[in-house]
Amino acid sequence: MNSTLGDVTVSAIVTDPNGDDTHTFNWELSELELVIAADQPSFSFDPNNLQDGDYAFKVTVTDSGEPALSDSEDSALTIETPVEPTPEPTPTSPPAPTGASGTSSGGGSTSMWVLILLGLALGRRRNIG
Repeated sequence: MNSTLGDVTVSAIVTDPNGDDTHTFNWELSELELVIAADQPSFSFDPNNLQDGDYAFKVTVTDSGEPALSDSEDSALTIETPVEPTPEPTPTSPPAPTGASGTSSGGGSTSMWVLILLGLALGRRRNIG
């Protein structure tokens, strides 16, 4: 069970063919280190107060018949604290490549070539006409 989801209730369900019988409950909870009211068919506890692991317990139910009959059941609870997933690192953009002078050599060189070619075209035009 997830230890962070709040109180847990454990119940003993009794099926007795003698419908008029009453029942007493004896819980053995030494591993859970819980103290509960005597003769209760269930108990609640907060698993967040326990270490992760398996906890054995036992309940013995005795009826009020003549003769009184008893039955016991051994069981265990597994307490687990969920592990928070580690967030994925946010990808970062790689830095823009730099030329030898430390400035960007990407888009600026294209506009430089356009200006040079434009200057050559205008210079030839003047000489022709």
